[in-house]
Amino acid sequence: MSVFGSLRLPLLVKTMGATDGQLSYGCVFEEGFEFPWDDEKYEGDIDEWWEDVRGFTGTVDYPFDEFGEFKPGIHSGSPEVSNYFTKRNEWRRANPLPIELVNYCSGDYPMYILAVKHIEANRGYPVGIPSDYLKVEEEDRRRLINFMEEFEIAPEGEIGWWLSSFKG
Repeated sequence: MSVFGSLRLPLLVKTMGATDGQLSYGCVFEEGFEFPWDDEKYEGDIDEWWEDVRGFTGTVDYPFDEFGEFKPGIHSGSPEVSNYFTKRNEWRRANPLPIELVNYCSGDYPMYILAVKHIEANRGYPVGIPSDYLKVEEEDRRRLINFMEEFEIAPEGEIGWWLSSFKG
């Protein structure tokens, strides 16, 4: 008998082999869950939503039109473009998103975990996990709970460690 008891390692490899492995501490949400950033205005873009709810939007001129093209008179080398990205990057460093949105299914059929700790391994590239990484501080747990409470996101399950996969 192997050190894995009755667990058959080839089954494990076969199950996880076609996708990337992920380990996240957070809360799982099923397919179709509507997050605040899923509405028509943000179209699922959590970063754009975060910038808006935390006040970045409108603080600097947006150099693109509604189609994502440069506004008239603006091009990739324009000072307006450089200024926008400089200000946005500064703002993002000062106002980090307190959680990570982790897709635990696929690009075509997304399902998400809201996580405060997350590590992934791409197929064929094992990643070591330091033992202290698995220690969850109360501050981490509280950050997740506060985020969900502030934005009225009702958890669908328990908060904990989740081993998942992603097929892009």
